[in-house]
Amino acid sequence: MQDEVANASGPLQWSAQPGRGLRLDRFLTDCMKQAGHSVSRTRVQDWIRLGAVRVNEALCSPAQKLSGRETLEVWPQPLEASNAFSPDPIDLTIAHLDEQVMVVDKPAGLVVHPAPGHWRGTLMNGLLHWRPALAALPRAGIVHRLDRDTSGLLMIGLEEESLMTLQACVAARLTDRVYLGLVHGDASRLNGLQIDVPIGRDPVSRVKMACHGLSAKTATTAIRFIAKRELASGQLVSLLSCKLETGRTHQIRVHLAAKGFPLVGDPVYGRPAADRMLLAESSGFEPLIVRGQALHASMLQLPHPKTQHVLRLFSPPPWDLDFPVLSMSALAKLWDLKPSTQGLEAMSTPT
Repeated sequence: MQDEVANASGPLQWSAQPGRGLRLDRFLTDCMKQAGHSVSRTRVQDWIRLGAVRVNEALCSPAQKLSGRETLEVWPQPLEASNAFSPDPIDLTIAHLDEQVMVVDKPAGLVVHPAPGHWRGTLMNGLLHWRPALAALPRAGIVHRLDRDTSGLLMIGLEEESLMTLQACVAARLTDRVYLGLVHGDASRLNGLQIDVPIGRDPVSRVKMACHGLSAKTATTAIRFIAKRELASGQLVSLLSCKLETGRTHQIRVHLAAKGFPLVGDPVYGRPAADRMLLAESSGFEPLIVRGQALHASMLQLPHPKTQHVLRLFSPPPWDLDFPVLSMSALAKLWDLKPSTQGLEAMSTPT
């Protein structure tokens, strides 16, 4: 396969109509061959397990039978991707674990799943070391993503049915993903705002996303202002909470930057000069700015895929900068999150 195909800026797309009744991996192998790209069925299966293949924008399995009504998207991966399924011993901070669902509290700096430049040492590799049977699931059961330098709570389905149910809950907006972020400036005017601006690939830089970018898709972020702090130099920083209604790449980072309030320490969409001024003001900002953007997935609320009882988890942000310390109940109240009467609540406690 030619490198320019593996490095394409966007996915290859097909209608599944000619593949009605066929296995997904077989049909895609044939599609690639007809398009002039001879790849093995095993390699296509690796792409599917990496999450580089989507059926109607959803994760899928190689053996999935096609009805013929689906839309298929494929992001071809280089040969190095074959190394992505090796188990690596990685410390996992587990916030919740039962037979169906695992929630990890991811540290900043850990890549969630393999991609060019990061084929080993990812959360997915750690999950394969923790439970080798997860190799049978797309992306080892990882339901959604967090950027490498974003910390916080992340869902994993431990069986195929629970993975697909959780993914469907995310798509149907039945889960609540609440973040805490530190931004430059007085962001009080963003309180109560819902940013509804599509996001796509930046037309100039392949490492960036942009509002109304290439192949932009619907993106919605709701915002609550919590507090602001004025430093001795006169600089202002604000603590915000953001709730995702969709889950586009870099969504919160792009939306906040577009509104003029980039995250502190964001190496792609931020303000390097303002970050340097914060460092000069207080060493407390150093961990945030050196590691990447100050964004933490602090609360996760979801219906359990088996019992449908509400599972709510909370993780405090890993920074201490004289801002109000929010509890799980306070953050839930801020967003008016009400679990069912039979809801299950759990505090994130490392294990």
